[in-house]
Amino acid sequence: MLVSKKINTTSFAYNSKLNQIYAGNDAAIREVIAQIKSETHSDVFVNADQDRRKIRVGIFFDGIQIPPKAGIPYRFYYLSHELHKQGVEVVIFLCDRFLVDKKALAKEPFEIHLFSPEAMYQKSELVTEVVAKANVDILQVDHSQTALLFGAHISEKLHLPLLIEMHDIDANLKKSMGASKDEVEKQAFIQYAAGTLADHIICVAKSDYPHLLDLGIPEEKVTIIPNGIDLKQMAYKKPSKDNQSFVFLGNMYYPPNKDAAEKLITQVLPSLDRPLICVGMVEDTFKQKYESSKVHFTGPVDDIKPYINNAALAIAPIYQGSGMKVKMMNFAALGTPIVTTTEGAAGYPAGIAVVEDDISKFPQVMKSLLENEEKYQKQSITARKIVEDTFSWDSVVTQVVSVYKKIKFHPKKENLDQKIQDRTKKNPVVYYQQPVPYPIWLEDEARAITHNEGQAQYEFFKGISK
Repeated sequence: MLVSKKINTTSFAYNSKLNQIYAGNDAAIREVIAQIKSETHSDVFVNADQDRRKIRVGIFFDGIQIPPKAGIPYRFYYLSHELHKQGVEVVIFLCDRFLVDKKALAKEPFEIHLFSPEAMYQKSELVTEVVAKANVDILQVDHSQTALLFGAHISEKLHLPLLIEMHDIDANLKKSMGASKDEVEKQAFIQYAAGTLADHIICVAKSDYPHLLDLGIPEEKVTIIPNGIDLKQMAYKKPSKDNQSFVFLGNMYYPPNKDAAEKLITQVLPSLDRPLICVGMVEDTFKQKYESSKVHFTGPVDDIKPYINNAALAIAPIYQGSGMKVKMMNFAALGTPIVTTTEGAAGYPAGIAVVEDDISKFPQVMKSLLENEEKYQKQSITARKIVEDTFSWDSVVTQVVSVYKKIKFHPKKENLDQKIQDRTKKNPVVYYQQPVPYPIWLEDEARAITHNEGQAQYEFFKGISK
């Protein structure tokens, strides 16, 4: 029997000062960060032997299918593997949302600590104890909310540097989804507060970088490191405009992808003579509403390549969201020309796709591309060249390891008074004395935190040598 307990929020019960931070108490911000810095990061002099020692990084992630079938999990999974190949000791702290294949986990090359949702979000003492025993050097999380819910607490308690990978500007994401001004401002403050407590931030999309600075996060604390791709696995194939389908790729539980798929089905496809293949997770109600002879939903698949290779065009009319969309990299690497929006191409060099922001013009733009063989093939080659030149995993991993070394061995001292002053000038926000929400993707009712009777609160997988 499933025992379901819906939880919309949680509080900073573990640290009263963090409550004050969230309430906008600048004195508390100065005090708690000064305490963290003084206890955790005294000046360190690193000798050559110490600098060559393997780095052991603990990465928190919430829910994943193996192999991954969505954007952020894609980066988490493949970056972890590439780091392991380069000699970084990776330890995974993973939340199990019944998507995990435990047999597959047991075959992974790194140590994995598996928590139930209830344990990860409500049993901070258990999580902290597990992290302590794992003996990691650095703590890495993927969301501002996760950083505030438990990352900052563990970082402070165990004297570990905290690194946040920021995939989106949460306030911009919320605004694009039609959220209220108060909600947008709340998300802006949450991201600012997380950035304030973090030792460093990896900004995945170059286009998001100025927005992080506008929040009041110092530029020396932010490094832009994009997504990477395995160019051998995602081998180029010359596209054919005669292929008899179009393809859309994305998790359609996620509102920006759901909105894009709906616009594509209702406003673009009726003017075209080929069917659409929608690849990715999808709600039953959405599938039942739109599946037809011209629209097919595959659900999550283990291999996206055949669907992309067999499509004449990859289409992504994305108007909501923030950050870098991994689907664009997949389309470009495999060679299928892309038609998208400015938001869809965000974070990528110009030329990776044909960009059109007027949804009513999508059918004509697509037809024009298909009718011009030279332009069609040139677009494919250009996009693949951009991926080859910019997004190899070797380059990405080198930059990530450089950040690890920086925060492990060379922590920076900060002028907290000036930082808070800058934030006040650049982004005056309304302060909220209320609990921190869960990451945005968990707000959907279908992803409410549940506990399966008999599900272990915690399991350990040692990993195998590879």
